[in-house]
Amino acid sequence: MPIRAKMTRTANKASSLILLLLLCACDNTLYHKFHDIEDGWSSSDTLTYTICDPLAGSHICDAYIELRTTADYPYRKLWLRAETDNAHGSIRTTDTICCEIFDSIGIHNGSTAGLLYQTRHRLPQIELSPTDTVTIEITHIMDGNVSGVRSVGVKAERCGRHLP
Repeated sequence: MPIRAKMTRTANKASSLILLLLLCACDNTLYHKFHDIEDGWSSSDTLTYTICDPLAGSHICDAYIELRTTADYPYRKLWLRAETDNAHGSIRTTDTICCEIFDSIGIHNGSTAGLLYQTRHRLPQIELSPTDTVTIEITHIMDGNVSGVRSVGVKAERCGRHLP
C-alpha cells in the first residue's frame, strides 16, 4: 500500500477519534442507572441510587427519575417518594413526585422503544462536592403491588452551576 494512502487512512482514524472524544466530552451526564423490576413493584421495595464524583469540583446537578413502563400499567399516574441524603447526614429531603404515565385521554406519555415507554420526571437539584456521596431512595406510595413498571432509573446531569 502506498505511503500516501496509509497517511490518509491514519489521518481519517485520528480525526474520527478526536470527534468521538469531543462528543463524549460534551455529555453532562454524571450518573445514570436503572433498577429492573421483575414481578411487580411492592410498596415495601426501596430502590437505592448512590451518586458520587470524587474527580470533579463542587457543582449542582439536575436530577431526574426515569420510568420504563408497559401498556399494562393500570393507572394514569404513579406516585413516588424520593428521599435524598448526603453522606454526612446534614441534608435530607423527602419529596413526593406525581409521575403522569398516561395523559387525560389515555395516551402514553414519553418516548417508546418497542413495548416499553419511558418518561422522565424532575427531582430537586442536588449539590455534590468531591467529598460527598448523595443517596437517593425511591419507593412508590400506591396501594399494594404495582404492575407494568419494568425499570426505574435516576439520572444526574451537571447543570453548569458550581458551589461556592
